Amino acid sequence: ALLSNDSITLRSKLTQLGIDSLFNPLVISAEIGVMKPDAAAYQAVLERIPCKAADAIFIDDMAANIQGAEAVGMKGILYRQGMDLEGELVNFLKI
Repeated sequence: ALLSNDSITLRSKLTQLGIDSLFNPLVISAEIGVMKPDAAAYQAVLERIPCKAADAIFIDDMAANIQGAEAVGMKGILYRQGMDLEGELVNFLKI
């Protein structure tokens, strides 16, 4: 899933790049009327995927958005350029 605070043009941008099908669902704040880090934004994603909050991992580059996800029960990973994201995910998934 992708939760973005981008504008309503994001969907068409992703389609033009040919990567829109990688995100299911694609939840855009401008379309749902609420932005991260509001709890309702994360709930909108959870309502569209077969996943409990406790089983979801939210990745973002803004600490406030991670805190918002964690407030609804998701696990959060604060993305930083150059970090070993795969390693971070392995820690959460216990692979």
